[in-house]
Amino acid sequence: VLLDEAFQETLPLVFEFLGVADPERPLPHMDPEARQRQLFALVRQLFEARSRREPTVTLLDDLHWIDAGSDAFVAQAVEAVSGTRTLLLTNFRPEYDAPWMSRSYYQQVALLPLGPEAVTELLDDLIGSDASLSALREQIQSRTGGNPFFVEEMVRSLVEGGSLEGKRGAHRLVEPIEQVALPSTVQTVLAARIDRLAEREKRVLQVASVIGKEIPEPVLRLVAELPDPDLRSALSELTRAEFMVEKALYPEAEYAFRHPLTHEVAYGSQLSERRKPLHAAVARAIEELQQEKLDENAALLAHHWEQADEKLPAARWHARAASWVVQSDQEASRSHWLDVRRLLAPLEDSPEKLGLDLMACAQLMLLGWVLGAPADEIEALFAEGKALAERTSDPLLRIALQVGYANYVGLSEGDVTRWVSASREALRLAEATGDLHRPMLLKTSLASALSFAGNLAESMELMEQCVANRPDEPTVLR
Repeated sequence: VLLDEAFQETLPLVFEFLGVADPERPLPHMDPEARQRQLFALVRQLFEARSRREPTVTLLDDLHWIDAGSDAFVAQAVEAVSGTRTLLLTNFRPEYDAPWMSRSYYQQVALLPLGPEAVTELLDDLIGSDASLSALREQIQSRTGGNPFFVEEMVRSLVEGGSLEGKRGAHRLVEPIEQVALPSTVQTVLAARIDRLAEREKRVLQVASVIGKEIPEPVLRLVAELPDPDLRSALSELTRAEFMVEKALYPEAEYAFRHPLTHEVAYGSQLSERRKPLHAAVARAIEELQQEKLDENAALLAHHWEQADEKLPAARWHARAASWVVQSDQEASRSHWLDVRRLLAPLEDSPEKLGLDLMACAQLMLLGWVLGAPADEIEALFAEGKALAERTSDPLLRIALQVGYANYVGLSEGDVTRWVSASREALRLAEATGDLHRPMLLKTSLASALSFAGNLAESMELMEQCVANRPDEPTVLR
Protein backbone atom coordinates (compact mmCIF):
# COMPACT_ATOMS: atom_id res chain seq x y z
CA VAL A 1 0.00 0.00 0.00
CA LEU A 2 2.97 2.30 0.62
CA LEU A 3 4.02 1.67 -2.97
CA ASP A 4 0.60 2.38 -4.43
CA GLU A 5 -2.76 3.07 -2.75
CA ALA A 6 -4.43 1.02 -5.48
CA PHE A 7 -3.22 -2.11 -3.69
CA GLN A 8 -5.89 -1.46 -1.01
CA GLU A 9 -8.32 -3.32 -3.22
CA THR A 10 -6.14 -6.45 -3.26
CA LEU A 11 -5.62 -6.71 0.54
CA PRO A 12 -8.49 -9.25 1.09
CA LEU A 13 -6.88 -11.49 -1.55
CA VAL A 14 -3.43 -11.12 0.05
CA PHE A 15 -4.70 -11.78 3.59
CA GLU A 16 -6.62 -14.86 2.47
CA PHE A 17 -3.60 -16.17 0.53
CA LEU A 18 -1.34 -15.75 3.57
CA GLY A 19 -3.82 -17.50 5.87
CA VAL A 20 -4.70 -14.40 7.92
CA ALA A 21 -8.06 -13.53 6.39
CA ASP A 22 -9.79 -10.44 7.85
CA PRO A 23 -13.41 -11.29 8.87
CA GLU A 24 -14.38 -7.66 8.35
CA ARG A 25 -13.02 -7.64 4.78
CA PRO A 26 -13.86 -11.09 3.39
CA LEU A 27 -12.70 -12.10 -0.07
CA PRO A 28 -15.60 -12.31 -2.52
CA HIS A 29 -16.32 -15.85 -3.68
CA MET A 30 -14.41 -16.80 -6.83
CA ASP A 31 -13.30 -20.00 -8.55
CA PRO A 32 -9.68 -21.16 -8.02
CA GLU A 33 -8.59 -20.23 -11.54
CA ALA A 34 -9.81 -16.64 -11.17
CA ARG A 35 -8.16 -16.40 -7.74
CA GLN A 36 -4.84 -17.56 -9.21
CA ARG A 37 -5.09 -15.05 -12.07
CA GLN A 38 -5.56 -12.22 -9.57
CA LEU A 39 -2.58 -13.41 -7.49
CA PHE A 40 -0.36 -13.55 -10.59
CA ALA A 41 -1.49 -10.05 -11.57
CA LEU A 42 -0.62 -8.86 -8.06
CA VAL A 43 2.96 -10.20 -8.41
CA ARG A 44 3.46 -8.33 -11.66
CA GLN A 45 1.97 -5.11 -10.25
CA LEU A 46 4.25 -5.27 -7.20
CA PHE A 47 7.39 -5.52 -9.33
CA GLU A 48 6.25 -2.69 -11.58
CA ALA A 49 5.31 -0.42 -8.66
CA ARG A 50 8.57 -1.02 -6.84
CA SER A 51 10.56 -0.32 -10.01
CA ARG A 52 8.78 2.99 -10.56
CA ARG A 53 9.99 4.13 -7.16
CA GLU A 54 13.60 2.81 -7.21
CA PRO A 55 15.96 0.31 -8.85
CA THR A 56 15.75 -3.02 -7.02
CA VAL A 57 17.51 -6.37 -6.83
CA THR A 58 15.41 -9.40 -5.85
CA LEU A 59 17.13 -12.69 -4.96
CA LEU A 60 15.31 -16.02 -5.07
CA ASP A 61 17.50 -18.63 -3.41
CA ASP A 62 17.75 -22.39 -4.09
CA LEU A 63 15.10 -22.77 -6.79
CA HIS A 64 15.88 -26.50 -7.02
CA TRP A 65 13.91 -26.96 -3.78
CA ILE A 66 10.84 -25.04 -5.01
CA ASP A 67 7.35 -26.57 -5.15
CA ALA A 68 5.24 -26.40 -8.29
CA GLY A 69 2.85 -23.77 -6.92
CA SER A 70 5.63 -21.40 -5.93
CA ASP A 71 7.40 -22.04 -9.23
CA ALA A 72 4.40 -20.59 -11.03
CA PHE A 73 4.85 -17.34 -9.07
CA VAL A 74 8.52 -17.23 -10.10
CA ALA A 75 7.44 -17.40 -13.74
CA GLN A 76 5.17 -14.38 -13.15
CA ALA A 77 8.04 -12.47 -11.51
CA VAL A 78 10.24 -13.19 -14.54
CA GLU A 79 7.54 -11.83 -16.85
CA ALA A 80 7.12 -8.75 -14.64
CA VAL A 81 10.78 -7.59 -14.62
CA SER A 82 10.97 -7.10 -18.37
CA GLY A 83 11.24 -3.37 -19.10
CA THR A 84 11.57 -2.41 -15.40
CA ARG A 85 14.48 -1.31 -13.24
CA THR A 86 14.46 -4.64 -11.40
CA LEU A 87 17.25 -7.22 -11.49
CA LEU A 88 15.88 -10.65 -10.59
CA LEU A 89 18.61 -13.02 -9.39
CA THR A 90 18.06 -16.73 -8.84
CA ASN A 91 20.39 -19.58 -7.97
CA PHE A 92 19.79 -23.27 -8.44
CA ARG A 93 21.48 -26.58 -9.03
CA PRO A 94 21.83 -27.80 -12.61
CA GLU A 95 18.83 -30.16 -12.49
CA TYR A 96 16.40 -27.20 -12.20
CA ASP A 97 14.85 -26.11 -15.48
CA ALA A 98 12.02 -23.75 -16.39
CA PRO A 99 10.42 -22.43 -19.63
CA TRP A 100 11.25 -18.80 -18.72
CA MET A 101 14.95 -19.55 -19.26
CA SER A 102 14.34 -19.09 -22.99
CA ARG A 103 13.54 -15.37 -22.53
CA SER A 104 15.87 -12.97 -24.35
CA TYR A 105 16.48 -10.99 -21.16
CA TYR A 106 17.59 -14.11 -19.20
CA GLN A 107 21.30 -14.79 -18.75
CA GLN A 108 22.82 -17.79 -16.97
CA VAL A 109 26.22 -17.67 -15.28
CA ALA A 110 27.73 -21.00 -14.27
CA LEU A 111 29.47 -21.01 -10.90
CA LEU A 112 32.65 -23.00 -11.47
CA PRO A 113 34.45 -24.97 -8.73
CA LEU A 114 37.21 -23.18 -6.88
CA GLY A 115 40.65 -23.61 -8.41
CA PRO A 116 43.58 -25.12 -6.45
CA GLU A 117 44.87 -21.71 -5.34
CA ALA A 118 41.46 -20.64 -4.06
CA VAL A 119 40.97 -23.94 -2.17
CA THR A 120 44.43 -23.48 -0.65
CA GLU A 121 43.46 -19.99 0.47
CA LEU A 122 40.18 -21.25 1.91
CA LEU A 123 41.96 -24.02 3.85
CA ASP A 124 44.51 -21.50 5.12
CA ASP A 125 41.62 -19.51 6.56
CA LEU A 126 39.76 -22.52 7.99
CA ILE A 127 42.51 -24.71 9.45
CA GLY A 128 45.88 -23.04 8.80
CA SER A 129 49.08 -24.48 7.45
CA ASP A 130 50.58 -26.48 10.33
CA ALA A 131 52.98 -29.18 9.11
CA SER A 132 50.73 -31.92 10.56
CA LEU A 133 47.96 -30.88 8.15
CA SER A 134 49.86 -31.38 4.89
CA ALA A 135 48.41 -34.77 3.87
CA LEU A 136 44.96 -33.88 5.21
CA ARG A 137 44.81 -30.69 3.14
CA GLU A 138 45.67 -32.66 -0.02
CA GLN A 139 42.96 -35.21 0.76
CA ILE A 140 40.32 -32.53 1.37
CA GLN A 141 41.26 -30.71 -1.83
CA SER A 142 41.12 -33.92 -3.87
CA ARG A 143 37.83 -35.23 -2.50
CA THR A 144 35.87 -31.97 -2.46
CA GLY A 145 36.67 -31.09 -6.07
CA GLY A 146 36.73 -27.34 -5.42
CA ASN A 147 33.26 -27.15 -3.84
CA PRO A 148 33.57 -24.63 -0.96
CA PHE A 149 30.52 -26.00 0.87
CA PHE A 150 32.04 -29.49 0.89
CA VAL A 151 35.38 -28.06 2.10
CA GLU A 152 33.73 -26.20 4.99
CA GLU A 153 31.59 -29.18 6.00
CA MET A 154 34.56 -31.58 5.99
CA VAL A 155 36.56 -29.22 8.17
CA ARG A 156 33.60 -28.71 10.53
CA SER A 157 33.16 -32.49 10.82
CA LEU A 158 36.85 -32.98 11.67
CA VAL A 159 36.77 -30.26 14.32
CA GLU A 160 33.57 -31.57 15.91
CA GLY A 161 34.93 -35.12 15.83
CA GLY A 162 38.07 -34.09 17.71
CA SER A 163 40.51 -34.89 14.90
CA LEU A 164 41.58 -31.23 14.76
CA GLU A 165 42.34 -29.00 17.68
CA GLY A 166 43.14 -25.32 17.93
CA LYS A 167 41.25 -22.35 16.57
CA ARG A 168 40.18 -21.17 13.13
CA GLY A 169 43.22 -20.72 10.91
CA ALA A 170 45.51 -22.36 13.50
CA HIS A 171 44.50 -26.02 13.86
CA ARG A 172 46.74 -29.05 14.11
CA LEU A 173 46.03 -32.73 13.50
CA VAL A 174 45.56 -34.77 16.66
CA GLU A 175 45.83 -38.19 15.03
CA PRO A 176 46.48 -39.49 11.47
CA ILE A 177 43.44 -39.83 9.22
CA GLU A 178 43.49 -42.40 6.43
CA GLN A 179 40.22 -41.26 4.85
CA VAL A 180 38.10 -38.26 5.81
CA ALA A 181 34.57 -39.48 6.48
CA LEU A 182 31.82 -37.95 4.36
CA PRO A 183 29.94 -35.47 6.60
CA SER A 184 26.24 -36.17 7.02
CA THR A 185 25.43 -32.68 5.72
CA VAL A 186 27.19 -33.34 2.42
CA GLN A 187 25.77 -36.87 2.25
CA THR A 188 22.25 -35.49 2.68
CA VAL A 189 22.64 -32.82 -0.01
CA LEU A 190 24.04 -35.25 -2.59
CA ALA A 191 21.61 -38.05 -1.72
CA ALA A 192 18.70 -35.63 -2.09
CA ARG A 193 19.90 -34.61 -5.55
CA ILE A 194 20.14 -38.25 -6.61
CA ASP A 195 16.72 -39.10 -5.13
CA ARG A 196 15.09 -36.38 -7.21
CA LEU A 197 16.21 -38.06 -10.43
CA ALA A 198 13.75 -40.08 -12.47
CA GLU A 199 14.09 -43.84 -11.94
CA ARG A 200 15.80 -44.41 -15.29
CA GLU A 201 18.44 -41.73 -14.69
CA LYS A 202 18.97 -42.89 -11.11
CA ARG A 203 19.50 -46.48 -12.31
CA VAL A 204 22.07 -45.38 -14.91
CA LEU A 205 23.88 -43.21 -12.37
CA GLN A 206 24.09 -46.07 -9.86
CA VAL A 207 25.32 -48.55 -12.48
CA ALA A 208 27.91 -45.97 -13.58
CA SER A 209 29.09 -45.60 -9.96
CA VAL A 210 29.80 -49.35 -9.84
CA ILE A 211 31.82 -49.15 -13.07
CA GLY A 212 34.03 -46.45 -11.53
CA LYS A 213 34.88 -42.78 -11.77
CA GLU A 214 35.41 -43.15 -15.52
CA ILE A 215 32.69 -44.91 -17.49
CA PRO A 216 33.17 -46.28 -21.03
CA GLU A 217 29.77 -46.11 -22.73
CA PRO A 218 29.99 -49.64 -24.26
CA VAL A 219 30.51 -51.14 -20.78
CA LEU A 220 27.65 -49.06 -19.36
CA ARG A 221 25.39 -50.16 -22.22
CA LEU A 222 26.02 -53.85 -21.51
CA VAL A 223 25.51 -53.56 -17.76
CA ALA A 224 22.60 -51.09 -17.69
CA GLU A 225 20.62 -53.24 -20.17
CA LEU A 226 18.69 -50.29 -21.62
CA PRO A 227 17.76 -49.70 -25.26
CA ASP A 228 20.20 -47.32 -26.92
CA PRO A 229 17.72 -44.41 -27.20
CA ASP A 230 16.86 -44.68 -23.49
CA LEU A 231 20.52 -44.86 -22.47
CA ARG A 232 21.46 -41.85 -24.62
CA SER A 233 18.53 -39.90 -23.21
CA ALA A 234 19.48 -40.77 -19.62
CA LEU A 235 23.12 -39.82 -20.21
CA SER A 236 22.03 -36.55 -21.80
CA GLU A 237 19.91 -35.73 -18.77
CA LEU A 238 22.65 -36.68 -16.30
CA THR A 239 25.12 -34.55 -18.25
CA ARG A 240 22.73 -31.60 -18.37
CA ALA A 241 22.18 -31.87 -14.61
CA GLU A 242 25.98 -31.97 -14.15
CA PHE A 243 26.11 -35.33 -12.43
CA MET A 244 28.37 -36.56 -15.22
CA VAL A 245 30.52 -35.07 -17.95
CA GLU A 246 31.40 -36.38 -21.39
CA LYS A 247 35.12 -37.02 -21.18
CA ALA A 248 35.84 -38.45 -24.63
CA LEU A 249 34.05 -39.17 -27.89
CA TYR A 250 36.68 -41.15 -29.83
CA PRO A 251 37.42 -44.00 -30.27
CA GLU A 252 34.47 -44.63 -27.95
CA ALA A 253 32.32 -42.38 -25.80
CA GLU A 254 33.50 -42.15 -22.21
CA TYR A 255 31.87 -40.38 -19.28
CA ALA A 256 33.08 -39.39 -15.83
CA PHE A 257 31.50 -38.22 -12.60
CA ARG A 258 31.65 -34.45 -12.39
CA HIS A 259 32.39 -34.60 -8.68
CA PRO A 260 34.17 -37.39 -6.76
CA LEU A 261 31.75 -37.20 -3.82
CA THR A 262 28.76 -37.68 -6.14
CA HIS A 263 30.33 -40.95 -7.24
CA GLU A 264 30.88 -41.93 -3.60
CA VAL A 265 27.27 -41.23 -2.57
CA ALA A 266 25.75 -42.85 -5.68
CA TYR A 267 27.79 -45.98 -4.97
CA GLY A 268 27.06 -46.02 -1.25
CA SER A 269 23.31 -45.56 -1.76
CA GLN A 270 23.05 -49.14 -3.05
CA LEU A 271 22.88 -52.20 -0.83
CA SER A 272 25.98 -54.39 -0.92
CA GLU A 273 23.98 -57.39 -2.15
CA ARG A 274 22.70 -55.34 -5.08
CA ARG A 275 26.18 -54.11 -5.98
CA LYS A 276 27.74 -57.59 -6.12
CA PRO A 277 26.00 -58.80 -9.31
CA LEU A 278 26.65 -55.38 -10.89
CA HIS A 279 30.38 -55.70 -10.21
CA ALA A 280 30.38 -59.18 -11.75
CA ALA A 281 28.51 -57.84 -14.79
CA VAL A 282 31.01 -55.00 -15.16
CA ALA A 283 33.93 -57.43 -15.00
CA ARG A 284 32.39 -59.65 -17.68
CA ALA A 285 31.68 -56.63 -19.88
CA ILE A 286 35.29 -55.41 -19.64
CA GLU A 287 36.61 -58.91 -20.41
CA GLU A 288 34.34 -59.09 -23.46
CA LEU A 289 34.79 -55.56 -24.83
CA GLN A 290 38.42 -54.80 -24.04
CA GLN A 291 40.24 -58.03 -24.82
CA GLU A 292 43.22 -56.19 -26.30
CA LYS A 293 43.71 -54.34 -22.99
CA LEU A 294 43.28 -57.16 -20.49
CA ASP A 295 46.79 -56.82 -19.05
CA GLU A 296 46.48 -53.13 -18.33
CA ASN A 297 42.92 -53.66 -17.02
CA ALA A 298 43.91 -56.62 -14.84
CA ALA A 299 43.94 -54.62 -11.60
CA LEU A 300 40.53 -53.13 -12.42
CA LEU A 301 39.11 -56.57 -13.17
CA ALA A 302 40.54 -57.90 -9.90
CA HIS A 303 38.75 -55.07 -8.07
CA HIS A 304 35.38 -55.83 -9.68
CA TRP A 305 35.59 -59.59 -9.10
CA GLU A 306 36.61 -58.99 -5.48
CA GLN A 307 33.68 -56.61 -4.94
CA ALA A 308 31.44 -59.26 -6.51
CA ASP A 309 32.73 -61.63 -3.77
CA GLU A 310 34.21 -63.94 -6.43
CA LYS A 311 37.55 -64.66 -4.77
CA LEU A 312 39.13 -67.07 -7.25
CA PRO A 313 38.59 -64.88 -10.35
CA ALA A 314 39.77 -61.88 -8.31
CA ALA A 315 42.95 -63.71 -7.31
CA ARG A 316 43.50 -64.75 -10.93
CA TRP A 317 43.37 -61.12 -12.11
CA HIS A 318 45.53 -59.88 -9.24
CA ALA A 319 48.18 -62.39 -10.37
CA ARG A 320 47.95 -61.07 -13.93
CA ALA A 321 48.19 -57.49 -12.68
CA ALA A 322 51.25 -58.40 -10.60
CA SER A 323 53.00 -59.83 -13.66
CA TRP A 324 52.01 -56.80 -15.76
CA VAL A 325 53.53 -54.17 -13.42
CA VAL A 326 56.54 -56.08 -12.10
CA GLN A 327 59.03 -54.38 -14.45
CA SER A 328 57.83 -50.85 -13.65
CA ASP A 329 56.63 -51.04 -10.04
CA GLN A 330 57.86 -53.89 -7.83
CA GLU A 331 55.98 -52.57 -4.78
CA ALA A 332 52.69 -52.65 -6.68
CA SER A 333 53.49 -56.15 -7.93
CA ARG A 334 54.17 -57.30 -4.38
CA SER A 335 50.87 -55.79 -3.23
CA HIS A 336 48.97 -57.72 -5.92
CA TRP A 337 50.63 -61.02 -4.95
CA LEU A 338 49.73 -60.39 -1.31
CA ASP A 339 46.13 -59.85 -2.43
CA VAL A 340 46.27 -63.17 -4.26
CA ARG A 341 47.21 -64.98 -1.05
CA ARG A 342 44.62 -63.07 1.02
CA LEU A 343 41.81 -63.99 -1.38
CA LEU A 344 42.83 -67.64 -1.70
CA ALA A 345 43.23 -68.27 2.04
CA PRO A 346 39.57 -69.17 2.80
CA LEU A 347 39.02 -71.25 -0.37
CA GLU A 348 38.97 -75.03 -0.67
CA ASP A 349 41.90 -76.65 -2.48
CA SER A 350 41.68 -76.90 -6.26
CA PRO A 351 44.42 -77.18 -8.89
CA GLU A 352 44.03 -73.50 -9.80
CA LYS A 353 43.92 -72.32 -6.19
CA LEU A 354 47.06 -74.28 -5.26
CA GLY A 355 48.86 -73.15 -8.41
CA LEU A 356 48.11 -69.46 -7.83
CA ASP A 357 49.03 -69.69 -4.15
CA LEU A 358 52.34 -71.40 -4.88
CA MET A 359 53.18 -68.92 -7.63
CA ALA A 360 52.41 -66.07 -5.21
CA CYS A 361 54.87 -67.54 -2.67
CA ALA A 362 57.57 -67.88 -5.33
CA GLN A 363 57.08 -64.37 -6.71
CA LEU A 364 56.95 -62.80 -3.25
CA MET A 365 60.31 -64.41 -2.48
CA LEU A 366 61.79 -63.06 -5.72
CA LEU A 367 60.44 -59.61 -4.95
CA GLY A 368 61.69 -59.92 -1.40
CA TRP A 369 65.18 -60.31 -2.82
CA VAL A 370 64.74 -57.09 -4.83
CA LEU A 371 62.94 -55.07 -2.16
CA GLY A 372 64.87 -56.29 0.85
CA ALA A 373 62.26 -58.29 2.76
CA PRO A 374 63.25 -59.59 6.23
CA ALA A 375 64.64 -63.12 6.41
CA ASP A 376 61.84 -64.49 8.62
CA GLU A 377 59.25 -63.40 6.05
CA ILE A 378 61.07 -65.26 3.26
CA GLU A 379 61.55 -68.37 5.39
CA ALA A 380 57.82 -68.37 6.20
CA LEU A 381 56.94 -68.02 2.51
CA PHE A 382 59.28 -70.87 1.60
CA ALA A 383 57.83 -73.14 4.27
CA GLU A 384 54.27 -72.36 3.19
CA GLY A 385 55.25 -72.83 -0.45
CA LYS A 386 56.74 -76.25 0.21
CA ALA A 387 53.55 -77.31 1.99
CA LEU A 388 51.55 -76.16 -1.02
CA ALA A 389 53.95 -77.92 -3.41
CA GLU A 390 53.20 -81.22 -1.73
CA ARG A 391 49.53 -80.78 -2.68
CA THR A 392 50.09 -79.85 -6.35
CA SER A 393 51.35 -81.85 -9.31
CA ASP A 394 52.77 -78.89 -11.26
CA PRO A 395 56.58 -79.24 -11.20
CA LEU A 396 57.17 -75.80 -12.77
CA LEU A 397 55.63 -74.10 -9.76
CA ARG A 398 57.85 -76.12 -7.41
CA ILE A 399 60.86 -75.11 -9.49
CA ALA A 400 59.86 -71.42 -9.38
CA LEU A 401 59.56 -71.64 -5.58
CA GLN A 402 62.99 -73.23 -5.28
CA VAL A 403 64.63 -70.68 -7.61
CA GLY A 404 63.07 -67.80 -5.68
CA TYR A 405 64.44 -69.17 -2.42
CA ALA A 406 67.89 -69.85 -3.91
CA ASN A 407 68.20 -66.30 -5.25
CA TYR A 408 67.11 -64.82 -1.93
CA VAL A 409 69.48 -66.74 0.34
CA GLY A 410 72.39 -66.23 -2.05
CA LEU A 411 72.01 -62.69 -3.37
CA SER A 412 70.24 -61.07 -0.43
CA GLU A 413 71.45 -63.03 2.58
CA GLY A 414 74.87 -63.92 1.14
CA ASP A 415 74.58 -67.52 2.39
CA VAL A 416 76.44 -69.30 -0.43
CA THR A 417 76.08 -72.75 1.16
CA ARG A 418 72.28 -72.60 1.12
CA TRP A 419 72.41 -70.88 -2.29
CA VAL A 420 74.24 -73.89 -3.77
CA SER A 421 71.96 -76.37 -1.97
CA ALA A 422 68.73 -74.67 -3.08
CA SER A 423 70.03 -74.30 -6.66
CA ARG A 424 70.90 -78.03 -6.81
CA GLU A 425 67.36 -78.88 -5.70
CA ALA A 426 65.88 -76.57 -8.39
CA LEU A 427 68.05 -78.29 -11.03
CA ARG A 428 67.01 -81.75 -9.81
CA LEU A 429 63.33 -80.81 -10.10
CA ALA A 430 63.90 -79.40 -13.62
CA GLU A 431 65.72 -82.52 -14.82
CA ALA A 432 62.84 -84.65 -13.52
CA THR A 433 60.43 -82.87 -15.89
CA GLY A 434 62.19 -84.22 -19.00
CA ASP A 435 62.39 -80.69 -20.45
CA LEU A 436 65.52 -80.23 -22.64
CA HIS A 437 66.05 -76.52 -22.07
CA ARG A 438 64.96 -75.66 -18.52
CA PRO A 439 67.73 -77.67 -16.81
CA MET A 440 70.30 -75.79 -18.92
CA LEU A 441 69.01 -72.47 -17.59
CA LEU A 442 69.17 -73.74 -14.03
CA LYS A 443 72.68 -75.09 -14.57
CA THR A 444 73.82 -71.52 -15.26
CA SER A 445 72.19 -70.44 -11.97
CA LEU A 446 73.90 -73.26 -10.09
CA ALA A 447 77.21 -72.41 -11.81
CA SER A 448 76.92 -68.82 -10.49
CA ALA A 449 76.26 -70.09 -6.97
CA LEU A 450 79.22 -72.52 -7.17
CA SER A 451 81.60 -69.81 -8.39
CA PHE A 452 80.64 -67.59 -5.40
CA ALA A 453 81.20 -70.60 -3.14
CA GLY A 454 84.68 -71.06 -4.58
CA ASN A 455 83.95 -74.33 -6.39
CA LEU A 456 85.26 -73.07 -9.72
CA ALA A 457 85.91 -76.50 -11.26
CA GLU A 458 82.30 -77.68 -11.01
CA SER A 459 81.07 -74.23 -12.05
CA MET A 460 83.24 -74.39 -15.21
CA GLU A 461 82.06 -77.89 -15.96
CA LEU A 462 78.40 -76.86 -15.80
CA MET A 463 78.99 -73.86 -18.04
CA GLU A 464 80.78 -76.02 -20.63
CA GLN A 465 77.78 -78.38 -20.66
CA CYS A 466 75.49 -75.42 -21.30
CA VAL A 467 77.63 -74.17 -24.19
CA ALA A 468 77.89 -77.63 -25.73
CA ASN A 469 74.13 -78.23 -25.55
CA ARG A 470 72.83 -74.76 -26.35
CA PRO A 471 69.81 -74.72 -28.73
CA ASP A 472 70.21 -73.47 -32.30
CA GLU A 473 67.35 -71.00 -31.83
CA PRO A 474 66.55 -68.81 -28.81
CA THR A 475 64.08 -70.47 -26.45
CA VAL A 476 61.61 -68.64 -24.25
CA LEU A 477 60.78 -70.43 -21.03
CA ARG A 478 57.57 -69.61 -19.15
